Amino acid sequence: MQNDQAKRVFIIALTAFIGLLIIAAAIYLYVTSKNQYGDAIKIQNLGSYTAGKPVNKERVDFVQHDLFNTVNKNLDKPVKGSSVKDALVRDGTFSQTYNDKVDVYTVKFIVDIASLKQSYDVSYQWVESGDSYQKLDEYGTGVRCLPKDKLKFGDFNCKDMFTQLQPTEPLLQHLPYTTPNIDVVLDPRAEKTLSVTIQTSAADERTDPDAAIALYKSQVNSWLRSVGGVDPSDYTIRYDIVHASLY
Repeated sequence: MQNDQAKRVFIIALTAFIGLLIIAAAIYLYVTSKNQYGDAIKIQNLGSYTAGKPVNKERVDFVQHDLFNTVNKNLDKPVKGSSVKDALVRDGTFSQTYNDKVDVYTVKFIVDIASLKQSYDVSYQWVESGDSYQKLDEYGTGVRCLPKDKLKFGDFNCKDMFTQLQPTEPLLQHLPYTTPNIDVVLDPRAEKTLSVTIQTSAADERTDPDAAIALYKSQVNSWLRSVGGVDPSDYTIRYDIVHASLY
């Protein structure tokens, strides 16, 4: 009799313990899956592109929340994030890079939403060390409108936070501009000002770094002229030079 009673107590305790584990797991899954910024549009296949790479949930949460806000800027009737099930990274547009000089990860891609006939340029950055946050681009994280020639579903008179900040700035649709050695962003601290980071290569440093920097500056001016005939003299250009290490 005592053995039967002990067995029942054990079964009840075990059942209660398993129940608590299930509840704890459910709470954990809810908390970790919830977007910390509020309503958001989930980019359904983003995980397949970031699999095996360093990730930062906080930045992903931010851009998916920003995507939700930007989508609703361009709709007559706002939608809930959970109602959009087809936000997808466009094939061939995803890139993830790491700048080991400043400890900055950068992810860029185009997202298409066929049900809404909208497409956007998405980028986000993060650092592994808090000491490097000053190296993040002012506009390196966010959702912005695409040039018309990159729209998959046609022109929808797109609006975003960047066009609202400086709606008459013609360069916004072309920024940020990035090459292996050059990053160009609009400097938000002053009107008609560009912030340009030039990163030399080890080969540049071994030969003639000053000549390489001059060449990169010339490439910036050439790029400006190529995007609608922009005159570089119309802008104040602030350069930040990052020299490659030879060791």
